[in-house]
This record gives sequence, structure tokens and C-alpha cells, in this order.
Amino acid sequence: DHHSDEHMYDDSIVKNGGEGVTGIKRILPVGSATTLVALLWKERFGSPLDGPAFDQSKIVPCPLLLLSPIVADTGNFKSNKNTPTDEAARDFLITHIVAFEKKRKEGGDACPLHNAVADISSEFGSGSSSTKTIAAHLKALKDDVRGLTVPETLRRDYKRFA
Repeated sequence: DHHSDEHMYDDSIVKNGGEGVTGIKRILPVGSATTLVALLWKERFGSPLDGPAFDQSKIVPCPLLLLSPIVADTGNFKSNKNTPTDEAARDFLITHIVAFEKKRKEGGDACPLHNAVADISSEFGSGSSSTKTIAAHLKALKDDVRGLTVPETLRRDYKRFA
């Protein structure tokens, strides 16, 4: 998680692996919890660029899907919540987006999300590491309340406080 540890679930989680592992507990001060997911993938599988040849088996499935919440949570890496760890996750995921874009252009199977937003992923494929386009798309989607009723609109970002 990326919030402070309140030690609420210490007994239900086996730390540091071992038999009967029910989960892992990792708490780091990052801007997005999705950054932690990207880091876990990198730790477990490495990068497709590791080694002498490109290893397609190490590509993150739908890396744009993982990058999107990181962009949103960190205010496109401009908010005070942004950390160097979030930026490292972004850079790691962009290498995977470029690989998917190359695969899509060659007619191979690509993530359905990439096919739907080819303009975003092709921006990375051209060598740009900017996330401006994806941030603009996410903002437009977030701001679109067409089709929502008034109660649904009010509940969109409702937060309950104890």
C-alpha cells in the first residue's frame, strides 16, 4: 500500500515468503499503489530488455492499463505525491508500451486497450516519454458525467469519514 502502515493485518500476512503465504505486505511512500504493482512485476520477471536478446515473455500484459492510474494519482508526475519510484515505474512501463506498439504495428496480438488507444501508445513508440496525451485522455474521461444521474454524480468521489 502507499498509505501509512496502521498494523491492522499483521497477523494475517506471512512476511518474506515461505509455505502458506497468504499475501505480502509492502508499504512504501509512493504516489500510486499501482507503482507497487509495477515494481512487483519487475522484481518477479525482470525487464524484457534484460539479457542479450529481447525476451517477450517478460512483457507486462497491458502496461498502459498499469500506467494510467499512476499518471492519474500523481497528477501526471507533477503533484507533491509524485516520487522518484513512481517515475521509475513509469519508465519501466513505457518500455513495455513501446514493445506492445511494435507488436501491434507488425500485426501481432496486442493488448485490447492498446488497440483502442493506439494514438497514445504510438506516441511512446515514436520515442517520446511524455505522458501528456494519456493525462489529457484520463482527464476528459474523468470529467465526463454524461449518462450519470444526479445521485450517481454526487457519489462519484464520495468519501466517508469515521
